[in-house]
Amino acid sequence: MRPSSALILSAALAAVFACPGAAFGKGSDAPLHATLRAPTLLALAPVDASKLAVEDAVLDGKFGVPLRFGVVQDASIVDIAKGGIGEWSTLSDGRLRWRLVVESTGARTLDFGFSRFRLPHGAELRIFSRSGKAQLGPFTDADNPVGGRYYTPLLPGADAVLELTLPAEKRDTVELALATVNHGYRDPFQAQATAKSGNCNIDTVCPQGDAWRDEIASVAQYTFQAGSSSYVCTGQLMATGNSAADSATPRFSTAHHCISTQAEAQSIVLYWGYESPTCRTPGTAANSQVLNKPNNSRATQSGTTLLATHEATDWTALQLSSQVPAAALAEWSGWDRSGIAPPGTVGIHHPQGDEKRITFNTDAPSTIPICIPSSTSLPNSHWFISEYEAGTTEGGSSGSGLWSSDEKLLIGVLSGGSASCTVLDGSDCYGRLSTAWEAGSSPSSRMRDHFDRSGANPQQMPGSAACNAPTVTLSSPAFTTAPTAGATVAFTGAASGGSGSGYTYAWDLDGDGVADRSGSVNTVSTVYNARQSVQVRLTVTDSAGCSGVASQALDIKGPALTVTSAAPTQVCGNNDGKIDPGERWQVPVTLRNSGDAQISGPARVLYAASNDYAASTGAACGFDYVDIASGASAVPAVTLSPADGGVAASDDGRSAQAITLGGGGVRLFGTTYSQAVVSTNGYVSFDTAESGGDYDNACNTAPDRGSLGPQLRPMHDDLVVGAITGSGLRYRYFATCPRPAAGAGAGCHVFQWSHMQQYSNSGPATGDFGFQALVYDGGSVVYQYETASPNAGAGATIGLVDSTGAAFDARCNVANAAPANSAICLSSLAGSVRPESPTRALLALPANESSTVNVPFYVPTSAACGAPLAMDFVAAAANNLTRVAPTRVLNANVGAGCTVVNNCPIQQLSFETKQGLYHNRVRPGNGIAHYSYGGGWYTGDAERKPTWYQLSGSVQDYLMRLPLVETHNDGSTSNVEVSLQQRGRAWLAQVSPTEIMYAWQFDDGRSGAELLSHTLSLAGFISRPATNRTETWFALSDPGWGLAVESGSNAGTTLEAIGVFLYDAAGAPRWTLGNGTGASGQAVALTAVRPHCPGCPWLPDYADTAAAAGTITPTWTGATGVSVNTAITFPAPLQGTWNRTALPMIPILPPAQD
Repeated sequence: MRPSSALILSAALAAVFACPGAAFGKGSDAPLHATLRAPTLLALAPVDASKLAVEDAVLDGKFGVPLRFGVVQDASIVDIAKGGIGEWSTLSDGRLRWRLVVESTGARTLDFGFSRFRLPHGAELRIFSRSGKAQLGPFTDADNPVGGRYYTPLLPGADAVLELTLPAEKRDTVELALATVNHGYRDPFQAQATAKSGNCNIDTVCPQGDAWRDEIASVAQYTFQAGSSSYVCTGQLMATGNSAADSATPRFSTAHHCISTQAEAQSIVLYWGYESPTCRTPGTAANSQVLNKPNNSRATQSGTTLLATHEATDWTALQLSSQVPAAALAEWSGWDRSGIAPPGTVGIHHPQGDEKRITFNTDAPSTIPICIPSSTSLPNSHWFISEYEAGTTEGGSSGSGLWSSDEKLLIGVLSGGSASCTVLDGSDCYGRLSTAWEAGSSPSSRMRDHFDRSGANPQQMPGSAACNAPTVTLSSPAFTTAPTAGATVAFTGAASGGSGSGYTYAWDLDGDGVADRSGSVNTVSTVYNARQSVQVRLTVTDSAGCSGVASQALDIKGPALTVTSAAPTQVCGNNDGKIDPGERWQVPVTLRNSGDAQISGPARVLYAASNDYAASTGAACGFDYVDIASGASAVPAVTLSPADGGVAASDDGRSAQAITLGGGGVRLFGTTYSQAVVSTNGYVSFDTAESGGDYDNACNTAPDRGSLGPQLRPMHDDLVVGAITGSGLRYRYFATCPRPAAGAGAGCHVFQWSHMQQYSNSGPATGDFGFQALVYDGGSVVYQYETASPNAGAGATIGLVDSTGAAFDARCNVANAAPANSAICLSSLAGSVRPESPTRALLALPANESSTVNVPFYVPTSAACGAPLAMDFVAAAANNLTRVAPTRVLNANVGAGCTVVNNCPIQQLSFETKQGLYHNRVRPGNGIAHYSYGGGWYTGDAERKPTWYQLSGSVQDYLMRLPLVETHNDGSTSNVEVSLQQRGRAWLAQVSPTEIMYAWQFDDGRSGAELLSHTLSLAGFISRPATNRTETWFALSDPGWGLAVESGSNAGTTLEAIGVFLYDAAGAPRWTLGNGTGASGQAVALTAVRPHCPGCPWLPDYADTAAAAGTITPTWTGATGVSVNTAITFPAPLQGTWNRTALPMIPILPPAQD
């Protein structure tokens, strides 16, 4: 559900107010929206304080709802550098300054959530009140977070000025996207009866806390966002048995009812040492005075990652996104998972989000199930405290620890209860660590995997102190003079202090949070493959296991390509002025280097027939409803589950189980899917992790709110399943479609929404309408509307989304988009034209220069008159350029009243690309095993561990369109059980007999392209031996893994390369490589390297990481049979073995003499 109006930022920067939505429970409604009154002022929507007070009177208990203090508002400022928002000016020293004023009437605090936060070196961001009395920052490039999201601490007051200063030449490299502004309506800085903790609480600085100083120092208060609200809870650092890891990547525990999703975890801002500096006597007026949080907090930090969460035990494990600031003076708490009740307990917490307090219970706790509302429970999952002898807990204390009084070890986290200063004999329950330790069945639910890094699985873990971290500096000529992509960049680190010895250096060269190289050497060299902005981080760990970090932003110069095109011209045809079937045409494409360096080395551009869809309506489409809710074709409605625990499944919900699709599955954007999830909000996703909760449609944007592509969107809007007989969501497959428009005998999938209603935030849902999506076996899509919604689809998005999140909108927020008894047909454009070559050479363009090339294409003789014709620029690759951005360069139609031309045959390439192994000669270390049906991509993951993807497809016009499929072994190394997951898409184009161009686009947004050369040809083994075994080999009795083999010959000498694609002990896909002479029975030594991941910085000394991985001994039977012995042991950091004896294997196809 959502408010009825949405933020619209037009070219004139106009916007509308949103109606405040009621929030009852965590994350149950949508954020309000801001209004941009002028380019320099962002005004937040009014907040109904009286309504919030009524809600809080109900919510302010401790029974499963954390303490709410703010309302989140959408800001939706997507790019301050290019968006025309805010005011830019030039300072006297030549630097640029950007300012934006934010106002929220009645706010007591403001804080800011950035969906992208990347400052170049030399930039500073300050956020301050107009009065100048309060300020956040300055933030610099040292604050750039891994992942790009950043949430600020609280700023007192109802207004703020965001001020960015930076060197003038860095404007294009700043990335600041302000996603949300939080309106704090409860004041943590001034005394307020409704928000102040009770005066029976005991300050931690009091003598009662003297014996608990280490444990007190482990506790932090934190704020976070969930849905449209912001909350406050408590948590604590926990020791894991590895002091170096605890220093570098701290672990933190809290309650599940506070933090249960990654979105909540990443919004966390922690306040360290928010404590009273004096001991205030309980019961006095002074003890009721709220202390200013900034002045009484030692340090803050932003961002965490969700590691595990479990509802029945109410435990959550987090990893902080950065090291704990030294100013926090933090300690890591010890813990006890034995489950033995101690003689007494101590709690340390932030009641009502106020200063840290300490609470004592002198009785042994008993055990009970969870005492707060929960959808599940376990016997004895919680410690029960019947009453406290000194102090209490309150809202805001949730997630705080419970320590044993005798050993001072953490044994639980607070769920809730009735205790308070007004109910001194009230009780509480704490989730038991002993139960949470093994809770659930995976690392995402149990605590063991995250709070024991010792590997010993002990019953108890002692606490640890903050360490004396070394001081780290990072230097490089690249920080002074921006390097160019393709050139080698050297970095040097220096360390001092700490233990003073035994320093190890971990280099994160692209800011993804994963070390690219670690060791005792304080220098590293790398090559960046394209123009980009990165964050270089160096973590130095001393002999005592203590770590220090240095970090700096780095901008890499390089070419950037912009693509435009003009009208096509005829090459061969009847010259009648229109495009006819069978004719050859060409489209002029202009490529401009809009970057800051010349294109270097061999460079090519990839073109392909568009993979999008074209929409048609009216007589060209035709309405013919296939009702599966009633009549002979009726099927039951699917069972629904809620997307969010606070909203009914009939409102924001999805099919409770993934739907197994009939026939051969649904084919969409060239890929076939076997399962689907249908949402109440008018769309179908083919990713089974789909939430179903994306209720707010938008135009030409990727899914959000847990929604995933690819998708059918027959009417994406905020919809509700009506409480009407026959209502619901349904699916059925017909082997012969009752709607035969796509061809006689074709099958079709029908997804249907019956008796739906439009959500209203001001009253009951309205309307009674139905619609459906049909997908034919060939991939054509039809949306049909039996009855119209109240606005006839005027507020809906109608179209498709591909696996990367790219949207194709047939209609979006337009009047009368889906009237009754109407249909919209979507036809794939793939194959509408045939480019005569998939790639074209790209000139070595200097910066700011352009070149126009004619890209020829052929119109198939089967093309219908009036049919759409579309071709895309897909990718470009060079030594210092990698770009994948499908862009339409041809958008035309076959002429009306067309005539087929038969004397203009397509002029295509006339070579055959060799099959076998290919790699990038300027970035070796990984590559492609290329065969006629696809093959495999052998590359690395973010940790530079070898991984591989399955590529499966066919060649058409020298081009393959390939789904990127990741495999995983869900069984054991001796009994392989493979599961498959599509991760994106790829294109493989043949360039010459020994060259290919490969481009990829992952669903998570990563993309790239490179030119690959035939590996054996580069080594001189260009011919095939008499016995050629170049193929993929597999075992019928042991499927899921295999060999990628290539045989080459040079003057009678044979070289046979063998890649083994298999799985490690955890089931992850890995690969090893070796080569021999091809002699039968010869043991081939295998090695595993640390390859770069796709698009990641390349390390020139990567070959030095090669480590022995065992042997494979093939006993060949000619060119079509082999018996294999393997003795493979993965080298560290990989784990696992792979042993086979006399395993027969065969090739997928007979090896060809290419």
